[in-house]
Amino acid sequence: MKVRWYSKLYLLAVLGLILVPNLKAQTIIGARSMAVGGAQTALANNEWALFGNPSSLYSNPDGVAFYSLRNYGISELTDIAFSGSYAIKDGTLSAGIHRYGDDLYHETNIKLGYAFEWQQVQWGVSTGLHVLGFGGDYGSGSAFTLDVGGSIPIQDKWVLAATATNLFNGAYHFEESDEELSSAISVGIQYSLEERALFLFDVVKDVQFPLAIRAGVEMDIVSNFVGRVGVSTEPNTYSGGLGYQAQRYSFNFVVQHHQILGTSPGLDMKIYLK
Repeated sequence: MKVRWYSKLYLLAVLGLILVPNLKAQTIIGARSMAVGGAQTALANNEWALFGNPSSLYSNPDGVAFYSLRNYGISELTDIAFSGSYAIKDGTLSAGIHRYGDDLYHETNIKLGYAFEWQQVQWGVSTGLHVLGFGGDYGSGSAFTLDVGGSIPIQDKWVLAATATNLFNGAYHFEESDEELSSAISVGIQYSLEERALFLFDVVKDVQFPLAIRAGVEMDIVSNFVGRVGVSTEPNTYSGGLGYQAQRYSFNFVVQHHQILGTSPGLDMKIYLK
């Protein structure tokens, strides 16, 4: 029997109610996600969903991806990430690694994720090993996190999605003290306009920061090329970018401007396995 869209909405609402009390700030990984202002919660076919909403892995084509961003033009503040996804009988598996910083200070996040469909709702879960390291003899700390997400298609043009990160309040463990990672919950919508444009809107609440709004648009320009613009609050940023989609690979480029810190250029590439 066909499940009505409001029944699926109820299932996602229950998920949110369970997770709110345990509300890690979402790190925006991927040039496409950043170009639309970080509004990635309901973003379909997101090759970096493992680091955003793991439920979006379910619709991802098999492939491997690379990403790099130079924050504010400073080489010591570079983000680098790799990820791969592969569809199996009952869902999609994904693995990835993200590193930020240099030898003096660096953060590394190794993630595994799985997405599946149940009751016409896409569900996803990911677990991460976070390592925070310092140069010299200052040591390092590590923490485990668990993230979950869900996505609901509503009729033909709308997608409603939610994500909760660091459910069990994972913390870095050092010799003298612990440092708790932040936790967040996000709710997002996507509207598709005749397959020529996507409109995205997210509301994100990190327990350590005020409520943030993220919004963006992705629109076809010419054959295989798309343009993107986005804005966000907390922090206040403006972004734009271009994407090129071919049959076996894709490229994305982004430039984000922070109101105080300046401009960050980035790019990513995905190679499809099928």
